[in-house]
Amino acid sequence: MKPGNAFFRLPRKSVIVLATALIFVAVLALALIWPQFLRERQAENSLIRTEQDLAQARAHENEIATRISSRETELGRERDLLARLRKNDENLDLYVSNLKIRSLPSPAPYSEEPAALPGLFNDLILGSGLTSPQVRVQEEVSSGPLRGVLFYLGGSGSLADIQALILTLLRQPFVHSIIQSQIQDYADQRLFQCQILVELAPLAEDPGPTAVRTDEAKETIQ
Repeated sequence: MKPGNAFFRLPRKSVIVLATALIFVAVLALALIWPQFLRERQAENSLIRTEQDLAQARAHENEIATRISSRETELGRERDLLARLRKNDENLDLYVSNLKIRSLPSPAPYSEEPAALPGLFNDLILGSGLTSPQVRVQEEVSSGPLRGVLFYLGGSGSLADIQALILTLLRQPFVHSIIQSQIQDYADQRLFQCQILVELAPLAEDPGPTAVRTDEAKETIQ
């Protein structure tokens, strides 16, 4: 009798019992292991979904950060533009307000003769930055107590130089008013021309009352 045949010599009933016991043990083991396997599988799937959600959240966060940065850049540009516009408005208001002919007391009378008056503008014009300035006498003005000379002034330069020259001229005691002022763009410079009314001392034989600037606004700003 061979040892390997001992199993087959077991009673049929014993074989059935043994097989049933093995099947029971297998089912029991599977019943114990399967829930753990399912839990691990679910945890793994949940972890994968969480990582995917985090990746999407990071992508969304980066997109929002990019939009915020772009908007901040746009706001910075808009603030700079608004600041420049306000500065231009202030300069324009100052420029226009100083060019208007107001009803103000006449400045202190000046006693120079018309022929000597162009020399008064030399230092002002040379320091103004105007290119190719031109100054010439147009006509003498005598109206009641007002005695003066109307000059033509022209040249080219930047807007800042022109504004500075106008403000400087308006502060001079002998300048009564600036009329017919024009500024035109030409290439990278601006052409400027105006008429300047310089007031002289009243005539000795007719001193008259202090002259008052009552001319209507004749200026044109282009």
